[in-house]
Amino acid sequence: MAKKRSVGVAVFGILIIIFSMIILYGSIRMTIFFGKAPITQIIMASLWLISGIGVLRLIPWARITIIIPPIYIILNLAIFIFNKGKVYDVISTLGTKFIALTLICIIFSCLTIFFFTRPKVKEQFK
Repeated sequence: MAKKRSVGVAVFGILIIIFSMIILYGSIRMTIFFGKAPITQIIMASLWLISGIGVLRLIPWARITIIIPPIYIILNLAIFIFNKGKVYDVISTLGTKFIALTLICIIFSCLTIFFFTRPKVKEQFK
């Protein structure tokens, strides 16, 4: 009997694949223009891409590994903001577009963690 995935799992799987490809593309461009590869970013985006494909195929390990990059993103952004000092200084230095993108990343990361830890979603991966 074939496993049946919910619409939510399919949507998250597709979005995660798209976001990971955008991050990988940005990492490659940074490497080309600056000659410096953000290794952790490439590793996390690759992990997210592989996990996104696994989520679409309902592979059990994919549900667990899909949660690792969002935790890394949240911790990394929190460290960045608190390392720089006051939040107001960070906003004035980096600009509102960067802050909006950061908030989108945090919200999507939190939603990913929340969604993939729900009991009904866990059942689909058994």
